[in-house]
Amino acid sequence: MKRLAYLLSTLCLLFAAPVQASKVDVLSYYDSPPFHYSNEFGLVKEVMSLLDKHIEEMDFKYKVVSRPLLNKLISNIQRPFIIPLVNPVWFGDSNRQKYQWSIPLYADSNALLSHPSDPVEFKGYQSFLNQTVAVPSGYRIHFLDDLVNKNKALRLDVPTIKTLVEKVAQKNARMAVVPYVLAYHQVQTNGWQDRVHFSKRPHQSYKRFFMFKNASKQQLEFFNTAIREIQENGQLERVLKKYGY
Repeated sequence: MKRLAYLLSTLCLLFAAPVQASKVDVLSYYDSPPFHYSNEFGLVKEVMSLLDKHIEEMDFKYKVVSRPLLNKLISNIQRPFIIPLVNPVWFGDSNRQKYQWSIPLYADSNALLSHPSDPVEFKGYQSFLNQTVAVPSGYRIHFLDDLVNKNKALRLDVPTIKTLVEKVAQKNARMAVVPYVLAYHQVQTNGWQDRVHFSKRPHQSYKRFFMFKNASKQQLEFFNTAIREIQENGQLERVLKKYGY
């Protein structure tokens, strides 16, 4: 009887013990508002904070790195890590077989920017034919990269989003491809509403996911469950509206 009581008390302690969260790096290459203002504030940080409240089993460590550095880290890091708010196509994984992916978080688009004095409406790959297009450094750009490889277009890689949008505003670049919310933020913040034209047709529409590497099946399940919860309870929608979506 004493032995049974001891076993029962031990089981109770085990079930009552707090969950030991595993550390997971969150490596974001977004270094510009509204995705990132500081390590404590920005769209990526707020989305991760929402998910953190629903996932006791994972302890997120948020870091910002450049896209070129991130490309190198993907091949070398052995511990679990997450890349937030990205699309499989940008990492050469359109079939989602090379890396691990969450369910979609939300829909977004890339904007084609030009100056109002020489507005460009996006009409597909022909809009880039024999053109120089300013783009964020290290980003994969649909249509453009194929034309560049065939020597039928040039891409101008620009290190910061502000500088990229500013090039269009100052007529130093005829056109640029920028994630919509990043371009919108720069235009509003810098008062460039009459100096930057947004094509009515976006360059590309896509969904944003979380990319995982070295994660367990259970970690993916925890994460996807949390995504569904913040989508269904309206928390995600409120955060997205706050940042211009």
